[in-house]
Amino acid sequence: MYLNALEIRRDLLRRFDPRARLCAALALIAAAVHVSNLVILAGIAAVCLLLLCRDFICIIKRIIPLEVFCVLFLIQSFFGLLEPHAAFVYIFRIHCAALIYMLGIVPMGLGTLAQTLAALRVNSKLISILYLTHRYIYLLRDTVFCSVQAMRLRQNPQAKGILFTWKAYAAVFAAALAAALKSSEDVSAALRQRGFDGAVPQTRIYHWRVCDTILVTLTFLCVIIYGTYTAYKHFIFV
Repeated sequence: MYLNALEIRRDLLRRFDPRARLCAALALIAAAVHVSNLVILAGIAAVCLLLLCRDFICIIKRIIPLEVFCVLFLIQSFFGLLEPHAAFVYIFRIHCAALIYMLGIVPMGLGTLAQTLAALRVNSKLISILYLTHRYIYLLRDTVFCSVQAMRLRQNPQAKGILFTWKAYAAVFAAALAAALKSSEDVSAALRQRGFDGAVPQTRIYHWRVCDTILVTLTFLCVIIYGTYTAYKHFIFV
């Protein structure tokens, strides 16, 4: 999903320090992909959808690509390769992780995420790779989509057939990839001329507050309580 600060118009966590919300979101995602109880997974999804209700149409559009993976699980279940309960668990896990991601991380935007990772002392080279890759992979996507649309508009109605179509798609993708490689070399040369040393400079200063500590503490406390309950079949305080 495109990391865009304008993707989710109502950011409920905007008052929190980006470091706190990132840590909390990652912890919740890690916990969600290990939950096996369908009731708990449904509750997580319902809470996330309730918090994201004002952007419901956008959320649905972004979740649609995930349905491809869900169909694969259902197909495996249909042929007996996967238990139906396990298939639904995997489907709910994917959707819960996506919803938490859209609630906690997507509204930050790519720039804030890069600055947050830098503030958390993540390797600067990895941050630069994330930043540049995420930026230009969507340019490549737009190029391919525009080329495919142009090809469809100019296609000879008499030239039909699956082989011809796939050859045309392969040519479009190859041309777009070659153009992207050439563009990446030009961008790299321009960055070096401007003194870019391979690391995105940190330009933001964050201030940790009490509410950030509460958010992170409650999140990790919930994860620990559920983890111990799953492991020992009872709560740690019982």
